[in-house]
Amino acid sequence: MIQLFKFKTVRVPTLSGWLFILLVLISVFWGLLIGLHPFLSPTANIDGDGLIVEGWLPDYALEEAARIFLEGDYKLLIVTGGTIDRGNYLSGFGTYAILGAATLKQMGVADSLIMPISAESADRDRTYTSALALREALSGADLDSGLGSFDLCAYDAHSRRSHLLFRRALGGNFSLGIISVGREDKNWWESSYGFRHVTGEAVAYIYALVRFW
Repeated sequence: MIQLFKFKTVRVPTLSGWLFILLVLISVFWGLLIGLHPFLSPTANIDGDGLIVEGWLPDYALEEAARIFLEGDYKLLIVTGGTIDRGNYLSGFGTYAILGAATLKQMGVADSLIMPISAESADRDRTYTSALALREALSGADLDSGLGSFDLCAYDAHSRRSHLLFRRALGGNFSLGIISVGREDKNWWESSYGFRHVTGEAVAYIYALVRFW
């Protein structure tokens, strides 16, 4: 007679075992809650020759970037950014690079120390497109060739992704540090904005890692 089934001994957790597994899962989940935001918003500046600022940053983050520049020993403040996707016809600035540069000038940075580097319009990978525009300017005659190292001012949980994409675009010819400015959502999961911002940036960072491997 053909036997289709057989008995096997299977080990299953005891009540203590299930409690231990639950404790491990809770610890991992809590570790992600506590550690995800600091991971996505690092600061590891190298006191470079120039300071790069993404021009789309909100005013309070640009104020922090202006303070960092004025208190540092940087030679030039470079502002990057592509086409303004809303309010362009009213503002007349055209790109976030030009808008950010004008804002930083009003915040006390000398106009002669600010250089906006505008990127062309892009529906996707806008940060990378801005970084490519900067690389083109660095390889051309637009910027002083003496600039070999930079610190990048990026926004909150977007910072690690910005640093990754700028490093990919600039290549190994330039040293690049990172300074995270803006919000500090230590309890980011307690607000809808914080939850969407942090989890969205986590997914976007993984996407950037895969896409720009």
